[in-house]
Amino acid sequence: MKSEEKAEGFKFTEIGTGVQFNVYLQPRASRNEICGIRGEELKLRLTAPPVDDAANKLCIEFLAGELKVAKSRVAIT
Repeated sequence: MKSEEKAEGFKFTEIGTGVQFNVYLQPRASRNEICGIRGEELKLRLTAPPVDDAANKLCIEFLAGELKVAKSRVAIT
């Protein structure tokens, strides 16, 4: 069962034991950070370039660290 919610423009959907949300990713940033909300998306700046899946891998590692969950619990779909 899915349940959609919004928090100050940020939209997320509860799915089973987790949540799903959209991310706007800015690669090749000077540092890794969550820098705010862009429409309904969480905006991230990451140092990895957008080649060879590097930005996606770093996105998973970064979000897992921020959410304090294992990397295997974070997925990009």
